[in-house]
Amino acid sequence: MKPRKSIYSFADLEVIETIKGEKLQKITVRQLGGQIGNWGMFISGTPYLQEGDEAIFFLVRNGDFFEIHSIALGLFRIFQDEAGNEKVVNDLGNVHLQDPLTRPGNRSYGKNSNVRDHIIYKPAAIL
Repeated sequence: MKPRKSIYSFADLEVIETIKGEKLQKITVRQLGGQIGNWGMFISGTPYLQEGDEAIFFLVRNGDFFEIHSIALGLFRIFQDEAGNEKVVNDLGNVHLQDPLTRPGNRSYGKNSNVRDHIIYKPAAIL
């Protein structure tokens, strides 16, 4: 048996409504990352799933499991605001982005660089 080099986490989900695709009552979602004993693997952007969460998932089937499409971009959490209105938001709080100009050890950007425009993205919820 070939040794595995990645850690995966699994979450069993109850399907409330299917918008498109195969109608299933329960599915298992596999995500790259997690912890086994003292070994851990963190993948930036991987949504943290916990019991009781309600969300809209965009999934792709991978064998016996489903995976969230495009990691953080494939999950939209459903919640109620202070007024009791139901809202949907893409939770990008676990996405870590880096400015290429200030990245440690970066030697490709400088006075003589051909890079003219840089877009610095700061995650924000639009409600």
